[in-house]
Amino acid sequence: MRHSCRELKEARDGLFNSLFSGAPQGTITPRQPSGSLIVDELYVVLEGRVHRVDLEADVLTDGQDFFARMDADMDRGWQMSREWVEHPDRLARCQIAADRLVQAMLAGNRTLAMLMAGYILDRMPGTVAVVADTTGEMSATEFLDAAAWQANTRRPTAEEAAAQAEREVSPVHKVGKVYRHAVYDRLAGRWVESDAVADPEQAERLRAAAVARRREELLSATLWLGG
Repeated sequence: MRHSCRELKEARDGLFNSLFSGAPQGTITPRQPSGSLIVDELYVVLEGRVHRVDLEADVLTDGQDFFARMDADMDRGWQMSREWVEHPDRLARCQIAADRLVQAMLAGNRTLAMLMAGYILDRMPGTVAVVADTTGEMSATEFLDAAAWQANTRRPTAEEAAAQAEREVSPVHKVGKVYRHAVYDRLAGRWVESDAVADPEQAERLRAAAVARRREELLSATLWLGG
């Protein structure tokens, strides 16, 4: 189900107050939409891995007030990593938004991720991807147009996807009297254990299904070739 205009407004107000006015950040857990109209997307390269943020139809239009408030807050200057920037220009403002975007992705905050992606797409038209810096230098974050994105990415081959899927799903292992496997969460950078089953043959079947799902995900993924 799509977010209603009221829900988006409440989320925007709460996010602005927590992230751009110095107040402690609250926990926002928006509903996950089903069948929402996706009108745009932004790719994010994070430590060499490609992720995609989908934007719902209302984000760019209904987000304008939120974007303006972000700009008004950044007009007062911003701490960008180790440097205080008195007057952030358009590039710096989008780098600040990209930093918030990465934080939102890592926290699983879909609403904030959409809004930060929307700000970037609105303020830098033609942007296809963000290459996010993770070394502590916010100003090193880069933005790519379609040509640069195409030049630095490709689809994996079937062999590559199959091999990577095997690496990202662990072998079945016994824990006490039950059996499990684990699947690597590429965004969080950690392994997630499967449900436990008592039958080792069933455990192997469940692992095979997990490998097949991951292989299909990888086949539709994008590989980053840039440095």
